[in-house]
Amino acid sequence: MANGERGWIQVANLVVTGLMVIAFAVGLRRALATGTGARWAPRLVAAYGVSLVAAGLLRADPALGFPAGTPAGPDAAGDAILAPAAARVTGPPPQAR
Repeated sequence: MANGERGWIQVANLVVTGLMVIAFAVGLRRALATGTGARWAPRLVAAYGVSLVAAGLLRADPALGFPAGTPAGPDAAGDAILAPAAARVTGPPPQAR
């Protein structure tokens, strides 16, 4: 979604949302009492926030016909190799149908 003329909107969305999730993790750490959950919950939430920021900064290369005019074959170079790794933290991989 970051490719194309208005891809900057999605990049900004991911980065700002990631920063807000990281801020929430800081507040969560301060609000929770001591214990295992008080330690690990904020860390996991912060990792999710970091992965959102990374997904915004690591843009995938144009491939598989998107945007229009791009060759149909896959092309993985540069950030396109790391972008899927950031996306895997933010959610499960798409189901093959």
